[in-house]
Amino acid sequence: MFKKILNLMLICLALVAVNCEGDEPPVGDEPPVDVTQDVEDANDALEDIFDDLYDSEPESLEDIDFSAANDLYQAALSKNPDDPGANFGAGVTGLLMVTQDSDFNEALEDWEEYIDDEDFYDMNPPEEFSQLGKITGSQESGYFYGLPQSANAFRAPSVASILDLLPIKKTPRIKSVGLAKTTSGPELESIQNVIENVFLPKISYSIARLAKVVGNGFTFKITPTMMGDEEQDAIVLDDTEFYLTKAFLHSLRATCYAIITYNVNVPYYDWENGDGDFEIFEQGSDFLTIRDGQENSLPNAHDNLNSVVSCLNSALDFLKNDNDISDDLILYADVQELETEMDEEIGYTIQEMLDETESALNNDTDVTVTFIDWEWENEIEKTATVNIKNFLTSPPDDLKGLLPDYSVEKETWYDWDLLGEIEYGSDNISFDITVDESDSYSFDYRKKVDPYGNVDIDTWGDINVPQDVIAAVDAKFDELTFEYGTSTYLISVSAWWGGYLNAGTTYANDYMYWQVDEVSEHGSGIYPIITWDAETFEEWLNDWPDPTFSGLLPGMTANELFVEIFEMDENDWQQELDD
Repeated sequence: MFKKILNLMLICLALVAVNCEGDEPPVGDEPPVDVTQDVEDANDALEDIFDDLYDSEPESLEDIDFSAANDLYQAALSKNPDDPGANFGAGVTGLLMVTQDSDFNEALEDWEEYIDDEDFYDMNPPEEFSQLGKITGSQESGYFYGLPQSANAFRAPSVASILDLLPIKKTPRIKSVGLAKTTSGPELESIQNVIENVFLPKISYSIARLAKVVGNGFTFKITPTMMGDEEQDAIVLDDTEFYLTKAFLHSLRATCYAIITYNVNVPYYDWENGDGDFEIFEQGSDFLTIRDGQENSLPNAHDNLNSVVSCLNSALDFLKNDNDISDDLILYADVQELETEMDEEIGYTIQEMLDETESALNNDTDVTVTFIDWEWENEIEKTATVNIKNFLTSPPDDLKGLLPDYSVEKETWYDWDLLGEIEYGSDNISFDITVDESDSYSFDYRKKVDPYGNVDIDTWGDINVPQDVIAAVDAKFDELTFEYGTSTYLISVSAWWGGYLNAGTTYANDYMYWQVDEVSEHGSGIYPIITWDAETFEEWLNDWPDPTFSGLLPGMTANELFVEIFEMDENDWQQELDD
């Protein structure tokens, strides 16, 4: 970890300890103060910090202190707020000063301790954190730790990646809130607070400083000595890289705004011993409501996404007209090579991709989604119109309010250790199936009971389970529970069938299976069961308060969304959700 941090900081050193070239200062009554020596002193202080870091192994992030250099850059800015070197140095060290923030270090320590717990990996990490990881660590994206590395940095965010930021894709799976972890840990809100109070101000400060750097003819030369390799060619950074870095920071800020918008705290640790309830998921609770003071966070995310496109356009325009390309990091020839690859992949140029992204951020856009039909192992494509701007600029106050009315109850699950199989068998069963249309159909009916007498019945399929099948399974189930009891046994009986049927009534037969196992309890936990107030699929469709999801799907109806796009019918719908 230290080497990664040190490498990142070394790159930052290379960016500020450089030879500088810029336009002549504007003529005025009071010419700007020359802070060249101040910036050089700040660069020297920063270089001393890196020398110390290489000579000693810091034990903690607090030991990596850039205060001395940052103070000097700030002093230079106080004399000349428009000096590009001072602005760039202040922007870079301002971000690095996060190592001295007590809230950041405390949260990091709590989460590091929690992550080291062996049970941590039983949990699914929130997707937002994966998104942050992709942004900060992906060389394939053209960035590495936020710095442009190749022409790939010109790839604009896709509509799919932008939709990934929307909180409606981040709600947890119901059973994931069971007892996945056995030790207490920090609340997710602690990360939101650090992002809001620590990272966002520093990112915003760096963006403001970079705005003072671009457009001035300012360049940075990274010498072979600075890169620690005398055989390496020198690299010159100009507005191409500065605009790309600014685009990255706007992308990161948009992601941060998306993360901090909604209340995502769930009392995992109140449920550790099977205590508590799931009132948090009930409509009207604070869960998935906009946090206090974050009403403008998603609108701000939308503004920053537009700024990403604007910065990429500026970088591309500058690169096209850049005649001094000696030692440049990214050349227009690299972009042309990338466009050749893109033409084979998606048939777009970079400019066309930027234009499409800008349009998708601000207008109705048709999006094609591919579904996998696992039963028939084929792909189904559906197209819907989305409007990202509608949702981001007018987000719902409560995401739960987008759903039909429902109730929440607590259920207990058990994990059993198998001590031995007592009985396993099968028997032939016959039944009649009546259908209106010739097609392929299937059904599945399972009934089981655990040693505590908890009976669970599961049905699945695209036709109703025939009554003859239900009667046969129930009769065998009653026979086994009468014979063995349930004090130490896990008893299950099941029957399933699938095939092609002609319209009308068909006589069919298949097998029913049963199994009796002696078990002992290994562990248990609790999870919520959500039950829709609607008693039928048709009622449920009519109960959706806003099928457009706050304008994300303009003009959408529940029937179009679920029946036409998702191809649901009454056989797919369940009144009770427990998975």
